[in-house]
Formats: sequence, C-alpha cells, structure tokens
Amino acid sequence: MSSLKAFLRRCLSTVGLRMMRTNHPAARYVDHMPGSPLDFLILSHFPVLRGVRFLQIGGHDGVRNDPIHRWIRDCGWTGAVVEPMPDFAERLRKLHAQRPGIQVVECAIADNPGSTLLYRIDSPGPALPEWAEGVATLDRARAIEAAQALGLT
Repeated sequence: MSSLKAFLRRCLSTVGLRMMRTNHPAARYVDHMPGSPLDFLILSHFPVLRGVRFLQIGGHDGVRNDPIHRWIRDCGWTGAVVEPMPDFAERLRKLHAQRPGIQVVECAIADNPGSTLLYRIDSPGPALPEWAEGVATLDRARAIEAAQALGLT
C-alpha cells in the first residue's frame, strides 16, 4: 500500500498537487483559503468554522469591503451587525432576510446615550472612490476634514 501511495504522491507532485490526510492541520485551508490577515487569524483561532457568533460594528452593505461576509455566507455564522445609516441598515436587512441568526441593529456607538447627528457623504459622484459612500462620523469637524480631503468643498 505504501508503494501505491508513494506512486500517487509522485504523480500528483508533477502537476503541482499534494495528497494529505483529512485530519492534517493544513486540510482546513483547502475549502477556505485565507485571503487576508483576518482570514489567517480566523483559521488559526477557530478550530471549527461553523457556529461562530460575531458582533460587527459598521456593517455598511454587508458585502463590499466586508471582512467577514464570506464566513457568514459560507460557514453560517450568526450574530449582530451594527449599522447607523438607515439606507445601509435596510440593505443589510434585505441581504440577511433569509438568515434568522443575523440581527441588524440600526444605531451608532457613542460615548453618551441619546440622539445626535450622523455626518456622511450623501451621494458620492463618479469621481469619488467607491468606499466614500460608507464614510460617516459623529464628529462634524472630522466630516468636514474628510469632505475636504475628497475635494468636495
């Protein structure tokens, strides 16, 4: 049997493939290749990827630039997504409508309880980067600084 295994390994290696046991530590990377440092962190700290619960602050639309979107989608993660902007909170509700384990919390995180203004770039034009629509802050001075940096004022 070992000579057959050795033969298979040689054949596979000629086309750049490796054979490994399913309980090999690297086997988990086969289905979930790490694409970012966060992916490496997740794979190294969670031995089982199913059943993970999360709290995400600032969910935006739940897809673009979302570092945990693939884990929610592929591994059935459940948890809460905090998103203060009503239009993005609604997008998140629609995205996760078929996932009862995802709760969208439409609020902002601040030092003090109560209501306040949230400043954002309302309608990014074609010259602005895609991420600009997700820029929001409770700090008016910071909003003005961001608008100036983006050439809006």
